[in-house]
Amino acid sequence: MTVVQGVEQQTMIKTSEVTPSSSLTFGSLSQLGTRSWFALGLIITAQYAGALNAAILTISMESFKIELGLTDLHIGLFLSFPFICAGAGGLILGYLADRAPRQIVLSACIFFWSIATIGLGMAIQFFVILLGIVALAFGEQALGPVVNSMVPDLFSKKSRVKVNLILAGTATVAGGLGAIAAGNLIAFVDFNLISLKEYFPVSSGVRGAFVIAGLLGLPIAILVLFIGNIKRQNHNFKDAPNFRIYMNQHGTALIGLYSAFAIQAAGISAIASWIPTYLARRFEMSASDVGTTFGKAVIAGSVLGIAFSLVLTQLLSPKFGQRTSYIIYLSGMVIAIIPTLMQLIAYNLNMVLYCVFISVALLTMGGGHTSTMLQDVSPSQLRGRLFSGLVLFMSLIPSVSPSLVGIISDLNTDSKFGLIQSICSVSVSCFLLSSLVLYKCRKAINTSINFHNPAK
Repeated sequence: MTVVQGVEQQTMIKTSEVTPSSSLTFGSLSQLGTRSWFALGLIITAQYAGALNAAILTISMESFKIELGLTDLHIGLFLSFPFICAGAGGLILGYLADRAPRQIVLSACIFFWSIATIGLGMAIQFFVILLGIVALAFGEQALGPVVNSMVPDLFSKKSRVKVNLILAGTATVAGGLGAIAAGNLIAFVDFNLISLKEYFPVSSGVRGAFVIAGLLGLPIAILVLFIGNIKRQNHNFKDAPNFRIYMNQHGTALIGLYSAFAIQAAGISAIASWIPTYLARRFEMSASDVGTTFGKAVIAGSVLGIAFSLVLTQLLSPKFGQRTSYIIYLSGMVIAIIPTLMQLIAYNLNMVLYCVFISVALLTMGGGHTSTMLQDVSPSQLRGRLFSGLVLFMSLIPSVSPSLVGIISDLNTDSKFGLIQSICSVSVSCFLLSSLVLYKCRKAINTSINFHNPAK
């Protein structure tokens, strides 16, 4: 990846179009070294571990509500406030990802969220549980900046696009598998609760699932240390770009991408956080059944979305070059509005799940290009901090949507469709606003990509 050396000494390239010679290419994954494969496997495993923790948390909200006598607003705070705190802390982790050995930072984060998950299985007070969720969110939020700053150093530019798509696809699939695994794990613990109580002071299947999921993360944290030191490509701190000058030249593109990604994530958060609760209420499903059915829809949509994304990238890249990621991302988000709105008229469980499946496919199709777009406007020496900035945006903005859905739902308790109306109104509004921001910033984004990736 071409890196800007001494941004303060360079002049912006005033081009807003990408030439065909700079088109995206796919390298062969068979050419990757053993350590790259090992690292990729551990990153994917860490994604699944984090997804399992998050899924247990999401599908346990109704259980927490009954156990602690909470309102939908309280649930919204459980799903929102911790990630605001975690996003602020992510700035520190982004700095460490640029300076300290990344495998150590990643290992520490996995260890931290695993311990927090175990603690959630035993906490009994509202504020203690909230603190545990903050700790869990802090550890999991670090995965993004650390991993995305590692990828360009572990993989060649030709392989990087495909690796990013694989990681994005597996992250979404992990969400689905995490929901299924969480549902089955809760059912298993419920069945063996008496035996488990001999080892851990847990009160229910949900609480026991937290403990087991946390224990599973600890060996992953240890294995990450065996990746070893990663040589940073074109990474000389003496030649590091001045951050202030970088922002003066590329700030519009960077803030535009941050805002668009974060606002879209807010729409996705409204769906992912509340659809499981909606299924449990509307169709009187248990936590394990919700996890299994919702998880299958997410997995199927994710696989289809990544397959479409790979095909479209190959087809569009020769004509649109580096703009291909932008086009696919924007198109997928706009079209996803249709199946999201169709949930309002879905009168049975299968129709709701079909709508979720199609929405996930379209959002995954574009979302797979998020990392590639941000990497293309990021110099190596600033990459960890720039990705931690994205995490901050995606902690602050998306964290509002679950609470907003809860507030609107509480105001519309007379209708049995009040919750799904709240979910759809918030998510569709986010998708429309994100599309508008991305479209308005298109010239600045293209110019910044050209500057960091000049055509040869």
